[in-house]
Amino acid sequence: MFQIGAKNTAKINFMMNIQRENGIDEVNCAFRMLNMGLDQFIEIQHSMVSLDLDFEVNEEHRNIIIDMNHKEDVNTIIQLCKKFNIKKGNIYCSIISSYDNGGFRLPSYIIYLIKEMQEIELDFSFVVC
Repeated sequence: MFQIGAKNTAKINFMMNIQRENGIDEVNCAFRMLNMGLDQFIEIQHSMVSLDLDFEVNEEHRNIIIDMNHKEDVNTIIQLCKKFNIKKGNIYCSIISSYDNGGFRLPSYIIYLIKEMQEIELDFSFVVC
């Protein structure tokens, strides 16, 4: 695993799950913010209620997991990071292939998210399995 950047109160991850259907590779993505400070967690959680996102909250571990299926989701996540000044955290991008032959292409909105995260100074890393 390769990591860039310093630790922050919000560690941010990508989790990817590959599903193969009718010979087509479908990549489902989620954006995860974890181990946030209590005040930050409550503030972000309350602001997300009004957003058009599918998300889950784990209050015990102060984690928020946001499904990313469209570029609109990515734009909302970028705005959320800017609004709450989430910078210099760790972003992990896991790309897991569950089959032996061939690869897959990342959706263009994931490439867009990575580019935008660099512009708002969020560091990230890739984990390839």
